[in-house]
Amino acid sequence: MGGISDEVCIERRQYERRTFDRACKLLHEPTLQFMAARTCDLSSGGALLELSHHRRLNLGDRVDVVIDWTNRGIVDRQAMLGATVVRLAGNEGLCQQVGVCFDRELTVAQAA
Repeated sequence: MGGISDEVCIERRQYERRTFDRACKLLHEPTLQFMAARTCDLSSGGALLELSHHRRLNLGDRVDVVIDWTNRGIVDRQAMLGATVVRLAGNEGLCQQVGVCFDRELTVAQAA
């Protein structure tokens, strides 16, 4: 899976998940297309994201995730988190929920 340890993805549910609603953006690596999204929940190992986009993601797709941590609409490109789509959930119209596993764990400060 693109250099990601399978253990990180398998163990992602060990991390405490909490509801976390923030705007975010995904860069779909295969197509270099940006997609607007929102976080639904977050852990230090991954996130559940809701996309409103005509393009559907698939299991194993590589994405870069940028989360608006401060809710101010300004994000730093260096804050991009590499991730892999590991779960597909509710698909309704243009809405798709995807679970992503981050390439590296978030620190407590980042996940707060």
